[in-house]
Amino acid sequence: MTKSIMKKPSPPPSKIYALILCVLLSVAILVAQTLFVWGFGRAFGLTVFQASENSLVVSLSLMATALCLTAPIIAVFWLKNARTKPCGTVAHLQMAVRRFAWRDFGWCVLLLGLYLVISETLTRKLNRNPTDFMDTLMDGSWRGLLVVVVVFMAPIYEEIVFRGAIFNTLKNAWQTSRHATIIASVLSSLAFAVIHLQYELLEMSMVFGLGLIFCYAKVRTGSLIAPILLHIMNNGLAMLVYLLQRSA
Repeated sequence: MTKSIMKKPSPPPSKIYALILCVLLSVAILVAQTLFVWGFGRAFGLTVFQASENSLVVSLSLMATALCLTAPIIAVFWLKNARTKPCGTVAHLQMAVRRFAWRDFGWCVLLLGLYLVISETLTRKLNRNPTDFMDTLMDGSWRGLLVVVVVFMAPIYEEIVFRGAIFNTLKNAWQTSRHATIIASVLSSLAFAVIHLQYELLEMSMVFGLGLIFCYAKVRTGSLIAPILLHIMNNGLAMLVYLLQRSA
């Protein structure tokens, strides 16, 4: 009876490599979305400004960006994980796409709810309206598609990028430090906030806080599915509140 051969695990990435990956993926998201808005806009005979306010163009751009970024990331993590598993076994993604304890997830939901109450109270006290940029987009005939993309597709691909690839790489790079999880959480959440250029500084700081909560969910449950669900809940609730206010 032959024994399966266990291959040696690859060495952890260097800190410089991890930081470069963090920056490159963040820049890639911004560049890809801009290029796709321009490309789809041109296909429909729109200027860049008109395209950026067109619900169909923005939806297609987000979908194309998600596909172009997540497909290579999943492929790389799958292949990397396969090299460290016994031959002949089915490899699982290192990004921890696995089941989790619903009790742990419940605490994460409570934390998210508390954070949203605090951030919404602060937003109202300061008379801010962070969803103003949605007004023109929601006037389009493809607003239903935009809602689906923003509520479901964006959270999935953003979590794969930030709590999957970036968080894991940063944590592995600092694995010799007892603060590896904190470092990875802060840096990945900072990158997550920076890509939300549609917001002003205050709102971006709130996005940073959301990123930390999503990281906590990933660590507490040990699964990437938990932050994906939290992210969907957050975007869905924000969209629901926006639509209710819009129809009032």
